[in-house]
Amino acid sequence: DSSAMSDIWPKFTLFCQIFYGVFGIALLACPWIFAEDTAPVPVITTLWHGSLSNIKTEWFARSFGNVLLILSLGPSFGVPPLAFLKQQLIANLMYVALFVWIACFTADTGEGVVVKWLWFCMIPLFALVSAACAYYINKNGGFHKFMMM
Repeated sequence: DSSAMSDIWPKFTLFCQIFYGVFGIALLACPWIFAEDTAPVPVITTLWHGSLSNIKTEWFARSFGNVLLILSLGPSFGVPPLAFLKQQLIANLMYVALFVWIACFTADTGEGVVVKWLWFCMIPLFALVSAACAYYINKNGGFHKFMMM
């Protein structure tokens, strides 16, 4: 029913917009704050070992920030609540898969290599957001109409 969407939409949307938007802006504008050698708050904000001297890592960080920012701006551009939740579900499921892959199946050391324990900590967050999206999508039309507004 639509009351479930009206109950969750403002709070959940605001959470997604703030969490992903702020993170997206930071990654896009100054990804160096997430590198071990240049992090302003060591350990807590360190996503990569070393510095961002590896252009591929910096490009990935900025690209990831770009996607997070664009998705977080959806409601501000008029994306309807159900469509926004569907976008968030797909993005967060992909992030779960990508974060598991990089945390479990890539090198442990070297410049630009992820700080695995922190990436492991993010996997449940993406999974929780995915679960919340799936729950509210199901309450508001279900998955049989997933590709429709």
